[in-house]
Amino acid sequence: MVCVTGCYAQTSPAEIMEIPGVDIVVGTQDRTKLIGYINEFKKERQPINGVGNIMKNRTYEELEVPYFTDRTRASLKIQEGCNNFCTFCIIPWARGLMRSRDPEKVIEQATTLVNSGYKEIVLTGIHTGGYGQDLKNYNLAQLLRDLETVDGLERIRISSIEASQLTDEVISVIEQSNKVVRHLHIPLQSGSDSVLKRMRRKYTMAHFSERLTRFT
Repeated sequence: MVCVTGCYAQTSPAEIMEIPGVDIVVGTQDRTKLIGYINEFKKERQPINGVGNIMKNRTYEELEVPYFTDRTRASLKIQEGCNNFCTFCIIPWARGLMRSRDPEKVIEQATTLVNSGYKEIVLTGIHTGGYGQDLKNYNLAQLLRDLETVDGLERIRISSIEASQLTDEVISVIEQSNKVVRHLHIPLQSGSDSVLKRMRRKYTMAHFSERLTRFT
């Protein structure tokens, strides 16, 4: 039995279904249904295309990962999808629109990971800095504050954050924190404003430089 999942499966399910030997196709959502699809295939022996319209999905799909091969550092996913629709990017169609994970679920998993022996947590996502855009009165800065209260957690790292999402509030939390690591991956796609505009990026070089200066 062959099951195919992931971004390619989400964007081109019919193409994958035509590949000889493929039995089940699941995209980047409804992965919790995979076991059910497997059982269905065992009975019916008919190929299953379980890919739906991810643009209609507005809820973060919980798929907890309780254990990692790294002994001290664990990844904790806090959001899925992106609303930016940059010129070159297929992510909104492959991963859907912005969906923030419930803050209580984030804290709950962070606590579980710490109790499993992990001292450092890396916050991950498709558009990590946009966390909370779809929540009411809650954002990345507040999440960082709440994560600081997790007993036994020594370091909090942000995997990647856009300059446009590096707000004064986030910077202030990092500056005042004893747990949030003062090391950020801030992607820069081009040094030309005209190119950035054509790419539909959400910043200019002046803004990027100002954010770096403010952070340092």
